[in-house]
Amino acid sequence: MAKILFMPCVTGGWNLDPNYATWYMDEIAVACELEANGHDVWFAEFYERKNQRILWKKTLPKFFSPGISDNFDEIYVHPKIPSLVDFMANPVRNEEYGRIKHYELCLKELSRFEGPMKCITNDDRPPYIKMWDKDWEPQVKKQLERETFTHSREATLAFPGILKRVERRLLTDKEQRWAAKWCVDNLLGLTFEKKYDFIFDGYNKWSDYAPERRQSIMDVLALHPNSATLGRLQIKGLPNLSDGKMIRGALKTAEASGSAKYKLLSWEPFHSTNGFFWTTRTATSMASDSLVFTNFPDAPNIFPRYELGSLPEPTLSLLQEQHQILREFANPLDWPEAFIQKRPNSK
Repeated sequence: MAKILFMPCVTGGWNLDPNYATWYMDEIAVACELEANGHDVWFAEFYERKNQRILWKKTLPKFFSPGISDNFDEIYVHPKIPSLVDFMANPVRNEEYGRIKHYELCLKELSRFEGPMKCITNDDRPPYIKMWDKDWEPQVKKQLERETFTHSREATLAFPGILKRVERRLLTDKEQRWAAKWCVDNLLGLTFEKKYDFIFDGYNKWSDYAPERRQSIMDVLALHPNSATLGRLQIKGLPNLSDGKMIRGALKTAEASGSAKYKLLSWEPFHSTNGFFWTTRTATSMASDSLVFTNFPDAPNIFPRYELGSLPEPTLSLLQEQHQILREFANPLDWPEAFIQKRPNSK
């Protein structure tokens, strides 16, 4: 079995705490599945996480020793690594010596590593994938010509070659089951007073949503005007429950959206193409005490299916059925010994 290192990049790392950022469920899923298959998984600390220790027992300090990758068979890189080039010669983003040193170590270590380099993602839409496939050579050359250049030529010139070597894939069904398990263990059983029919939470502004997504929301609002929004998504006539600010962490998101009577599951077309339906949003919604449903034509039959004009009352029996679907999907294995299972209310 392989000894695997998760190596952070300039713009992204891990701490595996979904109550810090919900998307860490995906990294938990990958790491736990690798450990369950007998691999030896390690994480290098991310420079940005000064007060957020990685919830994994086997870690390397952010200022690891050069040559540390010689002890590993595979390296997993963060999905944001294509954005790394923007930091290579930007004095505003490289204002700390410690930060520069950390980035330099990461770049050089990735460059010298001769084994497989992999990246797991939950999104393969064109805007995210094109960053990997563009010709980075001209931009790297331009960076080297800047007077404010801060990294070594060796590390910078290695960047295009690093990206070309990375093998990318989507999360697997087995990995998604670990994320569902986290929701069962941490979110199931939370109850909230219902004040709205729907609460739409979004990372993007309304103008950034695809026309199809906007239309689906408008279809809901035509029948359920007693609704609200969260995050950056603001819709005229609806209250925004977070003053236009993002909600961080799974527990806070559950609390902020908990006053919704219903939650609509909807997926991007690429989810249908790849059979990728158990997203983080799906798992957290299914663990809630809001009645979850879909009218998405390609959705698997296991998910509750209703039409907007005929939604039932969210009775206890319907919620129990919903939670049972989540339990049956969740991974039945114990958490790997290496993963520190941090409870929502723990400090």
